[in-house]
Amino acid sequence: AQTLGNLGLTVERQGDHALARSLFEQSLAMHRELGYRAGIAGGLKNMGKAACNQGDIAAARSLYSESLTLWGELGDKYNFAIVLEHFAALALI
Repeated sequence: AQTLGNLGLTVERQGDHALARSLFEQSLAMHRELGYRAGIAGGLKNMGKAACNQGDIAAARSLYSESLTLWGELGDKYNFAIVLEHFAALALI
């Protein structure tokens, strides 16, 4: 699951947002199956960023919102702040 997410980050940096989103979706599905909540929250953030890069702002908002909820429940202030920053950047689009 983590390897797929990392591959998604790599292809995203190369500009292939559609492939990145697909890889993030696969990674997220695996994290959900495993019940790994931090992986789910991170996967949602990555998918939100890919959605934003593809111009799908509504999906990005939804994905970031779900990620924020999970990071908050996990008590991870660092990742909560990162996702909050991405969420706030949507207002500039």
